[in-house]
Amino acid sequence: MWWLTRLLHEQCEVVFCPSESTRRMLQARGIQRIAIWGRGVDTEMFHPQARDENLRAGWGCKPKSQELLNTLHDQAMSSLEQSKGLSAEEAFIRTPDTFPVSEFSPPPAYESVCDVPPLPGAHFALPPPVVAGPSMAETPKLSGVDNDSKAVVLFVGRISWEKNIRLLVEAFRLLPASVKENAKLVVVGDGPARAELTRLCQKYGLDAAFMGHQKGQRLASMYASSSIFAFPSFTETFGQVVLEALASGLPVVGLHAEGTSDLICHGITGLLMDTIRATSTNQTKSKGVSGMSSATAAAAAAAAAAASAATATAAAAAAAVSSSTSSASSASSQPPVTGSSRHASLTNRLRESTASNDCLPLSASSGRAVPMAASSTLKPGLPSPIPSVKEFASLMSVGTQTFHQCAQAYSILLERLIRDRTLRATMGQRAQQYASNKTWWDAMEAPVRGYEEAIARAGQTNLTDAELEALRNAQRKIAPLSGPIVTTIVILYLAFFVLLWTYLL
Repeated sequence: MWWLTRLLHEQCEVVFCPSESTRRMLQARGIQRIAIWGRGVDTEMFHPQARDENLRAGWGCKPKSQELLNTLHDQAMSSLEQSKGLSAEEAFIRTPDTFPVSEFSPPPAYESVCDVPPLPGAHFALPPPVVAGPSMAETPKLSGVDNDSKAVVLFVGRISWEKNIRLLVEAFRLLPASVKENAKLVVVGDGPARAELTRLCQKYGLDAAFMGHQKGQRLASMYASSSIFAFPSFTETFGQVVLEALASGLPVVGLHAEGTSDLICHGITGLLMDTIRATSTNQTKSKGVSGMSSATAAAAAAAAAAASAATATAAAAAAAVSSSTSSASSASSQPPVTGSSRHASLTNRLRESTASNDCLPLSASSGRAVPMAASSTLKPGLPSPIPSVKEFASLMSVGTQTFHQCAQAYSILLERLIRDRTLRATMGQRAQQYASNKTWWDAMEAPVRGYEEAIARAGQTNLTDAELEALRNAQRKIAPLSGPIVTTIVILYLAFFVLLWTYLL
């Protein structure tokens, strides 16, 4: 089958594929002249501002706390004070200057409110009301952390078993009880496995909501109203939903697989699970832990895999900080944030890993130090090779020990983001910044460049309009993929399969 595929693609001047991992797979099959034509995301639709509190309330998530709302109110007043020069003690209603009136006359009679003319050039400035409390200079800054009651773990896609959604359900079930009660699983989509998956979640007693097929602004609101995007599929060539989640400001927890690894920067915009490492760790240590039960050994392997992922996360974040601090020498220093090692802020972890006293730049929406390196320096994926689809299928066979190990490792990654709200917010900011450079306008530049390169290789540059039109007409008449030779080969190939199928029946 592949020899016919190679024969057809050899007739083309350029072959487009959606991702780098797909290009490597095609090159391994002998197909040449491959260019990347990725997809884009509508950043005007998918963005964090599409968040819907009513939607979250329907999911059983409480609105923002009163303390957080008070902080938002204080920040708004502080902003007005700086821009208008007003203080809480001087708050009053200011009206525009009065206009001289030569004589008084009774107002005219109007038949309706619509007939009343607007006031002549009057614009009222309404400063905020007086509030009791400390000075505005003492108002604490709001961090960019999601302070809602529950972390919503979102999955968007076709509900079918080839999407490996069973791994997500098992990983969610393995979360500790204290973490599980603060998390909500939301599944958006439809498919043949929806009914069985619903029964499975009910059997496990999971707090899950199935929203069905969604699109447009409603889908964008579900992205923005969530906290974490979980995508355990390993059969993707690109992963459009991953890009939409990144644009919505969600950190992504996925697999080190084709398509997904081309979009997620491990430790920066999300977390990737290396299935080979998660399963091989237990096999390597099985001799030393022969007395353990299978569940305990699987948990130890998953913990080791998660620890290695955490190390890679710190290294990647440290690289981002190093590149950002070199270009931001004028940033103000930030005091260290105290707390336990498990719940320590991202600032402390980065400072420990870099062993540097350089200052970290602040993001626009967070009072904590956030690495803001240029998105062009980010490298998606992991350095280890991506397993094949056959290897994934063998590892993800439900009921096997390797599947339980992968579920345990994936659960640990989910738990990490559910617990660490600062890390979640930081990755969300980075994810939105990364996706802002992957719009549909950026994606459409790829075929234009590919067409220009194909013309340059053929030595047909600086063509006039007439010469270009003649070239197009010639290509229409003698199309490589629809010529007599290729057409005959395809017909004979199909006839062979028909005869073979008839013989087998």
